[in-house]
Amino acid sequence: MLPDQCNLEATENVLDDPLRILIIDDDELYIQLLRRILQRVGNRKYDVRSVVTGEDAISQCRDHTFDVLLLDYHLPNMTGLECLGSIRSGQTRKLDKPPAILCTAEGSESTAGQALRAEAEDYLPKNHINDNSLSRSITNVVTRHRLNCEIERQFLELKQMNGELEKKNREISHFYQKISHEVKTPLASAREFLSLVRDGVSGEVNGQQSELLDYALVSCDQLNRHFDDLVDMTKLELRKLPLVIEECSVHDIVQRSTASCVAKLRECGGNIHYKKNASIDKIHADQDRIIQVLSNLIGNAIKYSSECPEIHLKTELSSDARQIVISVADNGNGVSEDDAQFIFDRLYQAGSASVDCLGAGLGLGLSIAKEIVALHGGKIWMESEPGSGSIFSFMLPLRSGDVVSVAEQ
Repeated sequence: MLPDQCNLEATENVLDDPLRILIIDDDELYIQLLRRILQRVGNRKYDVRSVVTGEDAISQCRDHTFDVLLLDYHLPNMTGLECLGSIRSGQTRKLDKPPAILCTAEGSESTAGQALRAEAEDYLPKNHINDNSLSRSITNVVTRHRLNCEIERQFLELKQMNGELEKKNREISHFYQKISHEVKTPLASAREFLSLVRDGVSGEVNGQQSELLDYALVSCDQLNRHFDDLVDMTKLELRKLPLVIEECSVHDIVQRSTASCVAKLRECGGNIHYKKNASIDKIHADQDRIIQVLSNLIGNAIKYSSECPEIHLKTELSSDARQIVISVADNGNGVSEDDAQFIFDRLYQAGSASVDCLGAGLGLGLSIAKEIVALHGGKIWMESEPGSGSIFSFMLPLRSGDVVSVAEQ
């Protein structure tokens, strides 16, 4: 038998009856011997056919399906292995290739090696064939073949399902881009008209009307951010979000990221504290995208903090002095262990945050931030303890060549 051939006699009862066998041998007496051996096996029924030439075997296998081939090594006009190769030629699926047991009077290691290379499932010297050895070999070969066919069938099904999912994903991505374009254009016009009314261009506006118009303008901006997030996520999934890497000022990044949140902090009596590292002045990055990341973290810190948010922003060097670490800490309720493991997942939202100045969001901000940081060769993480606030940090290489390794992440 071939090496690593396991005894699967315990699985015989799962094989269908009768097993269809094709004997390929030019010795009629030996064919009759095999038939008698198979007839003596009491726990198995066989539907046996036989041919004496390789050409007839090829024809039979083209017109019929067999569970196993009993194949002589020496045949007229070709070897048994050549015959097996012709039978299997053009068949790419395992379930279309009948398993074969090579039988030969020459029980040499060379012949066994040839059988292995030709992908014969088993090898039996003719002088060792008896009721037990033949029955065991047939059972092992057929069972293993059917298991392999089932694995292949499931793989092909999964491959087809994956292809369908990829197609749907492309369709959804295209839909996001199309609807964003179709909605943002009239949205921009609506915001401009509201702004004109708010500024009194079409007539005097009283205080209550002005307040309502401010709410409408904030809602327009919120909708616009949501569509920007959808488009960004689509581009990230399709690997089509370009980065403009250039030398930029850390101070400018922090200033622009905090500017949009200062007014809200003042309204609720909150503060933002910035502790900078004087030795870090410039980094190589896409400035607008890093501002997008930092603004998201600051916005979340305000959203999930107490009534008087105290936000602590810090920049520092990594231990190897090759990366900058930017951290945003808040004084909120923290993130539970259940939420922590999904916090950077797409569409995931921790807790039940109410709508505020930044809107409830779509659950895309942190996942987009994670992808943007990763595109820069960095990493992002969170530290939190329920009841004690959270710290969101991300690390970026100071220069574009100083990429954080996968192992470090």
